[in-house]
Amino acid sequence: MAEIERLWDAPAKSSDADKLDILTLLVQHYESIHYPIADPDPHPLRMSESEEDLWAVQIPKAEWIESAENFDQVIVAASGEMAMMRTIDPVSFVRLKRLIAVDADRDPMKRPKDILQADIVEKLIKDFLPQWHSKMT
Repeated sequence: MAEIERLWDAPAKSSDADKLDILTLLVQHYESIHYPIADPDPHPLRMSESEEDLWAVQIPKAEWIESAENFDQVIVAASGEMAMMRTIDPVSFVRLKRLIAVDADRDPMKRPKDILQADIVEKLIKDFLPQWHSKMT
């Protein structure tokens, strides 16, 4: 660290600057192994340009999503415009939400929302998607 401090103001493109680059990379590598900092979401995805809007984030048990059956549904807006919605099947969604709600690493503030979302979708399945309801058990 003393050597890095000594080289800190080295002129660009000098041998001292090259040495500084190598030393800082070595320190970063060492710290990443011995003092890792968990990134809560290494790949957030902004859903719009607004900072206040939703962001897609990684979740534990995401492999469930990859193996889930697809669910395609035409949706109609109040304006009459139609679009195809593609997502995971609702039964897999309910199971996933219930699973991550009890995960020890899950943010305790998100658990009630996970359970509520699972309850709402399960009720929608029961009331409006009887063909999926039999898969709930």
